[in-house]
Amino acid sequence: MSCELNYPYKVHGLWTANLGGCSGEATLTGKTAILKPDETTACTITLKFSPVKLVASQEGSDADCGFGHRVYAKGTYPNRSSRSPKFEMEK
Repeated sequence: MSCELNYPYKVHGLWTANLGGCSGEATLTGKTAILKPDETTACTITLKFSPVKLVASQEGSDADCGFGHRVYAKGTYPNRSSRSPKFEMEK
C-alpha cells in the first residue's frame, strides 16, 4: 500500500505545498486496514471503510510518519464505489 499526501498553502500570494508519502504492507481485518509505514517506528495509519465513506486516522506526528510539516494522513472521504476493493498479491 502507498500514499501520497500534501498540505497546500500560499507564500506571497503563490501556491506551494509540503509533501509526504508512505508505503508498506497493510493488515486488513474486516473493513479496517492498518498500515505501519516502512522505515518508521512511531507511526500507524488506520483506514476504516464503510459503504459511503473512508475514515483515515493517524497515530504519530507528521515527523514520526516521515511527512512534511503539517502533512497528515487523516480525514473523511466519500466512497466512489460501494464495491469491495480488489487486492492483488505481488508474485
